[in-house]
Amino acid sequence: MSWHVVTSASLHHCHTPTFTHSRYLCTVQVSWFAVGCYYLSSGRHELARRYLNKATSLNRVFGPAWLAYGHSFAAENEHDQAMAAYFTASQLMKGLIIDVLLQLFLSLLLKYALTI
Repeated sequence: MSWHVVTSASLHHCHTPTFTHSRYLCTVQVSWFAVGCYYLSSGRHELARRYLNKATSLNRVFGPAWLAYGHSFAAENEHDQAMAAYFTASQLMKGLIIDVLLQLFLSLLLKYALTI
């Protein structure tokens, strides 16, 4: 379910049933994650962080929420907090292909931060 939310958010399909009904299903972390992804894809990063924070507080090992949390910080140039969220996501998602991509992204971000 969480990958369906991520795919819909990245394709800007925010009016799919997942997003429309997620406000009424806010008892599990995936629902908060869906609402956070909705706000992230619509450019409302502070609201996205509020809901992604709820998702990560319900389940501290929910990697996709940490990844989206990092994106919300990176979109507003909060690089230190973004790096911390990305690092947490990479630790939680070890062994997945996304982990390899996260490690590459973190190394590129670190090289960029060192040149500034």
